[in-house]
Amino acid sequence: MLVRRREHGVAALVPWFSALRRRAVFADAGRHLGALKQLTLPPPGDAETPLPSAVHGLGLLTATAMAATGTAVYFLSQPDGSLASPGRLVLEVHEIFANLTWAYLIAHAGLALLHQMLGHRLLQRMFTGQE
Repeated sequence: MLVRRREHGVAALVPWFSALRRRAVFADAGRHLGALKQLTLPPPGDAETPLPSAVHGLGLLTATAMAATGTAVYFLSQPDGSLASPGRLVLEVHEIFANLTWAYLIAHAGLALLHQMLGHRLLQRMFTGQE
């Protein structure tokens, strides 16, 4: 987001605090569901994409939560490697976020491949900046 110029900004990644942005996300979700009923996906465009941007934001929040809980587990660990009661709870939360992160990564890569197979040339856009 800091390097690429086509990004839409933090507000697009976390649209949950704006009624207007939430409506845009849900409208875009409806558009995606309509396309899925026809066994296709809307082509990624240069216009603002509320649903994919919000999903990217959720992925970043999930990875951040996993990193924060992992750091907390590290500092809550005893010198012998054992965990006190609060540390075990934080470790369980960390494991939940780790599983969510794996699910996000697999789904994210799968959708990128699906877009590529549908002819949207998404991988070329991501790695070369060319259409």
